[in-house]
Amino acid sequence: MKKISFLNFSLLFLVTLLMVALLSACVYAEESLKIGVVIKTLSNPHWVAMKEGIEDLANSLGVTVEIGSVPTEADVEAQLNLLETMINKGYDAVYVSPITPTNLLPGLVKANNMGIPIINVDELIPPRSSRRSRSKNRLFNCIKQL
Repeated sequence: MKKISFLNFSLLFLVTLLMVALLSACVYAEESLKIGVVIKTLSNPHWVAMKEGIEDLANSLGVTVEIGSVPTEADVEAQLNLLETMINKGYDAVYVSPITPTNLLPGLVKANNMGIPIINVDELIPPRSSRRSRSKNRLFNCIKQL
């Protein structure tokens, strides 16, 4: 697995925020963007640094973020439950770092069907798996660009 530097991650998150802003500018002209973020675990310093970087960048841009994680990188079901909870909160986009390439698929399909853009970082979700949705595929696999 390729490690993501803090600078690359910050740039990726900024691009993500700009992309979401462009996608929702017509509808949310008067409101701040709200993004749900599902990262792996805060027991790993890498993900702690990611969380802090996301919060700093979101604060500087006036974007509302909710960042959730699970206790360990073995909690695949808990991470799916966290994603599904976030989807039901009505975020403008969901930013995910799946524990495995497939553990979040049911939640990602649900978000896709609801029209919520999904930005995936870290684990590549197989394109064939991510096309199980009946609606337009809104999954952005960002790992290839890093």
